[in-house]
Amino acid sequence: MKRSHLKNRGKGIKYYKLIFSITIFIILLDQLTKFLIRTSFALHESETLIPKVLELTHIQNTGIAFGLFKNMQPIMIIINVLIICVIIYYLKDIKNRKLAISISLILGGAFGNLIDRIFLGTITDFIKISIWPVFNIADSAITIGAILLAIYFIKKKH
Repeated sequence: MKRSHLKNRGKGIKYYKLIFSITIFIILLDQLTKFLIRTSFALHESETLIPKVLELTHIQNTGIAFGLFKNMQPIMIIINVLIICVIIYYLKDIKNRKLAISISLILGGAFGNLIDRIFLGTITDFIKISIWPVFNIADSAITIGAILLAIYFIKKKH
């Protein structure tokens, strides 16, 4: 009995390391790309990478996805912190690699945007795909993580 407890604890630590590594990678990549955009592009400046498909466009967003809830930074900070706290609370229950990866992406993205909200009062967005509003690495990580999480729970249900 003791041995299986230690084996499960070892798996848990392995998942914590995976979660921590991916989360830190997303935060660093997000903050680095935002910094590069802020220092290389004037506000609203754009550069086309693939005509009619992809461009870099420097904008500052005070809301959330699709420009919702603009100029509500204190409330957005509180909601962001609560989401991060809930995720961290449930980390102890993660015993699956796919679940760990999806949670890591969401956590890294949430931290990345929270850093902007706290220190800049706005979020730097810069990736513009022709059919989608401007977004950033953190937004991408949250979206991909949420999709992977949904797939995980749909498959688990069946």
